[in-house]
Amino acid sequence: MTVNVIRKTLALSTLVLCVAALVSPTGAQSFTATVVGQVTDQNGAAIPGATVTITERATGRTRATVTNSDGNYTIPQLPPGRYDLRIEAANFRPVIQPDLVLETNKTQRVDIVLQAGDVQETVTVTGEAPLINTDTSSKGEVISPRQVEDLPLNGRNFTDLALLVPGIYRRPSDDDQGEGFATSGTRTDATNFILDGVVNRSDRNGSVGVNTSVDSIREFKVETSTYSAEYGRNAGAQIIVVSKSGTNEFHGSLFDYLRNDIFDANNFFTAPGESKHLRRNQFGATLGGPLPFFNFGEGGPVFRSGRDRTFFFVSYEGTRERRSESAFVTAPNAAWLRGDFRNVRGPGKDGIWGNADDTNRVLCLTKTGQKVECPTPNVIPLAPDPRFPNIVAANPVSLQILRFVPAANIPGTLDGYAAQGLNRTDRDQWLARVDHRFSANNSFYVRYANNWRTGYDPFPSSRNFYPGFGRDVDYKYNNFALSDTHVFSPRVVNEARFGFYFQKNQNLGQNRATDYDALFGIPGLTPGPAYQGFPSIRIDGFSEFGDRPNDPFIYNIRTGQFFDVVNVTNGNHNLKLGVDIVRANYVEADVRNIRGDFRFRGRNTNPSGSAASGFYAFADFLLGLPDSTQRQIGAEPADLTGWQYAFFVQDDWRIRPWLTLNLGLRYELQMPLEEAGGRLANFIPELGQVVLSGDPRFPKSLIDADKNNWGPRLGFALRPFGNDRTVIRGGGGIYYSLETFNVIRQQLAVAYPFVIREQYSRLSSNPLLLSFNNPFPQGRGGLVGLNTPMGIPVDYKTPEIYQYNLTLERELARDLAFEIGYVGSQGRHLGIRYNLNQPLPIGLNPNGTLVTQRTYPQFGDIQYQDQVASSNYNALQTSLRRRARNGLTLLISYTFSRSIDTWSSTNNSTTGEQEYPQDIRNLRAERGLSDFHRKHQFSASFNYELPFGRGRALLSDASGLVQAFLGGWQINGILTLLSGRPFTPQYSAPDVANQRPDLVGDPYANIPPGLFFNPAAFRRPVATPADPDLFGNAGRNILIGPPFKNLDLSLHKVFPLGERFKLQFRAEAFNVTNHPNFQIPVFRLDLSNVGQVTQTANEGRELQFALKLLF
Repeated sequence: MTVNVIRKTLALSTLVLCVAALVSPTGAQSFTATVVGQVTDQNGAAIPGATVTITERATGRTRATVTNSDGNYTIPQLPPGRYDLRIEAANFRPVIQPDLVLETNKTQRVDIVLQAGDVQETVTVTGEAPLINTDTSSKGEVISPRQVEDLPLNGRNFTDLALLVPGIYRRPSDDDQGEGFATSGTRTDATNFILDGVVNRSDRNGSVGVNTSVDSIREFKVETSTYSAEYGRNAGAQIIVVSKSGTNEFHGSLFDYLRNDIFDANNFFTAPGESKHLRRNQFGATLGGPLPFFNFGEGGPVFRSGRDRTFFFVSYEGTRERRSESAFVTAPNAAWLRGDFRNVRGPGKDGIWGNADDTNRVLCLTKTGQKVECPTPNVIPLAPDPRFPNIVAANPVSLQILRFVPAANIPGTLDGYAAQGLNRTDRDQWLARVDHRFSANNSFYVRYANNWRTGYDPFPSSRNFYPGFGRDVDYKYNNFALSDTHVFSPRVVNEARFGFYFQKNQNLGQNRATDYDALFGIPGLTPGPAYQGFPSIRIDGFSEFGDRPNDPFIYNIRTGQFFDVVNVTNGNHNLKLGVDIVRANYVEADVRNIRGDFRFRGRNTNPSGSAASGFYAFADFLLGLPDSTQRQIGAEPADLTGWQYAFFVQDDWRIRPWLTLNLGLRYELQMPLEEAGGRLANFIPELGQVVLSGDPRFPKSLIDADKNNWGPRLGFALRPFGNDRTVIRGGGGIYYSLETFNVIRQQLAVAYPFVIREQYSRLSSNPLLLSFNNPFPQGRGGLVGLNTPMGIPVDYKTPEIYQYNLTLERELARDLAFEIGYVGSQGRHLGIRYNLNQPLPIGLNPNGTLVTQRTYPQFGDIQYQDQVASSNYNALQTSLRRRARNGLTLLISYTFSRSIDTWSSTNNSTTGEQEYPQDIRNLRAERGLSDFHRKHQFSASFNYELPFGRGRALLSDASGLVQAFLGGWQINGILTLLSGRPFTPQYSAPDVANQRPDLVGDPYANIPPGLFFNPAAFRRPVATPADPDLFGNAGRNILIGPPFKNLDLSLHKVFPLGERFKLQFRAEAFNVTNHPNFQIPVFRLDLSNVGQVTQTANEGRELQFALKLLF
């Protein structure tokens, strides 16, 4: 850390502490709990000066305060756990509230009535604290330790617990390091992950950082809407995890979870004769307790016990998995691989396959580029024929590539292909924590967590399912936290925290050992040893193949964090003031298309000259005549560094015993990233040119910092009947989502001219000019490779979200609470990427072909990110919670919602259906359902101890044999029901890329057998001289995909092994009903399998068995 950095940190810290001394407040991202309440006598009169002492059961730590003139008290900054609360006052009997459960970031109200009498007579309160949230306006849910440990989690991934909370959605197929959650209308990259109060988020794309073992988690909480000013950086869910710590007793576990395909059902799309392969083993251990330490010069034993003072906790979990993957896609049949297309002659699908006269003729080309009937009709010659010396034969490069193209293998289809692959995952997760109490007023902890994952993915792209193009992965995540809490007085508590996050990800293509460009003889590509592999081949209508264009994909993230928290109770105010400083470094090289990209669209062999996917595109491939080519020259890593600052003030003001106001203000400042070598470039539309870092007209970062990110928060909690059984809560606020690193990197740091990306497009006047033999013919025949710059507005605006809710919460019975509320949000200045230099239709040639024109003809595509997208979300969110009672814990959630936006992700479409808006002149046409919209979301989770055996309602005096068979059983489950998610129909339009069709009918009427919607409800737009546009009238996301239904169950049995040990047997079933859930169907109208579902969203039924030794 430089002297400059130290000076900045010290200056800001000093400023915070000085302000705190003046106004008596503060707080930052809190993972602790607060206890509040009022102490009164039997007549309801306040008792000032009463002593309130709280003691943590596991560690013996105590905190104390006294009530103010209104009898109110507040004890903040308490770690979640179980406590005993004691209240004492002169001339009153002391009261003890035992076994008080404090939850993460929750204000727990405990009102106490003291009885006059002998101070030696203690009264013990038997009732539990209120179940409902009585004092804050935020919406969220705490997942109890019992739920975390006992619910059946597929893969033991703790982030799945967030899906039990109303308003949260993640695609079921996303894995543990995939996207974040879409929460109450916010985007998936707007989730903030917090581990022990420090950032645990990959700021490249907004996903979780260290995915720690569920056995190391003490508590898990999700905040979803109108949370207090101490939370920020992102406007979506705040996922808060608190790790376990040691206690005064040694506790630990050993466990092993096993899966094997002999117990499982096949995937719905497993090919006939194939069988599922699965071997999975998850194993690990935990240990925690008092930590002995050296007795320095105090006499007595060398080591002193750590009881009540020093504690440790460690955990390890390993995963070894081998799993088959399958999907239904398209591939050429054996005849097409030989150049023989006679099996497609005859009527075609009007406007979808074939040409206008429905004869499906595949033409050949002469050496002058003229289309002619092939010597053998519909057969492309694989080798030159001396009898027809003027006919172009298959390209030698194409014939070499054919060795890597599989043949269709689904009987009864021309191009159906069942893909099979084996996925390998090895993961190790570590966590170690030490807590120490220096004195009654000072405590400290340090914690380190690590997640290391390696493996092999046979299908790394959602568009590539041919064998031989997988990739090896190597992911490392590290998170470090250090915290010191000092109690200056019963009313003033300070906490300082330091956090460090480090991540290194590597995705390496399977073919990286070979330079296939050189092997095939493709000129103009020199990736070098570091970036060699297989080029990207895109034949419209078929699975793409080749190594992923952006592999090797290697990046590093280093994030350092400091913040200071002061919490001061002043009368009926619980005031907070905080500062949060983050320094981030991000290094990544972009190698997109460095091995070349070749797209074939069928124009050369289609008699009409229009783009046509399927066999026409494949015929073009055989001739080695692409429609377009791309290459990248240069791959220097971008080394980006930036600072983020946040300051906030929060006042929880108890105006009356039955009314609390939550007042907050947060200021966010994200300084633009700067590149170590100054290699930043930005396309400025007003100038029509690219400017470089150092240009005196612009800041060094080429974009301005948005300094207007003030986020006020206002909320209330009203107990209308003056008791703790009913509360009305509501509030609103302005929230900001700081941009992910990757967005800025892609737009500024890997841009032209530091990285050269060239595009070449086929010339209809000379179709043979662009070929595998000469894929980048710069300047030849008038064909020029156009550079593709990128840009972002100089006056960049931070995405802004307005959140609001109104909620009624009622305790229906003891330990049973119901909540119902309206939740809304509106997004402004959201990022949207589009092709600023989109070829726009301007007319028709005399022969009827489309004429397009670019705004900046000196450039190719210009990827531009603008902050003009918006969103709107409205929902009814309900939940029913039952605290553990008579062996039953329950959480049921339901959300009825509608989420609308003009775009759902800065990084193009989150569903992969639409890369850019179809018409940059009409962005309003993109307004539609969000990609993550789900009209109905329902989840139910439960833990139930069966009422048989000792200590239960039935057979409580069971004999040893009866107890062994019937006692100690517990059943747990998670039921998930989701309505379908939206998607967009498309077709491959000539010259203007994939576009939406015209809607001419009801897509859900007269659906053909085997399809999910009726493709005949759509047609290609027809360009006319009066209206040359090819932009269809079908809206974005107008179709709804299949619903999702899943039930996971587990059965546990505990066998006592003496007083200290017990053995737990677990049998878990995921998708126990073996219900197939499908991904969205094929949405490209020009594909032969349009309307069919080809992939599942989850696996078939899988069983898992485990043994767990607890002590």
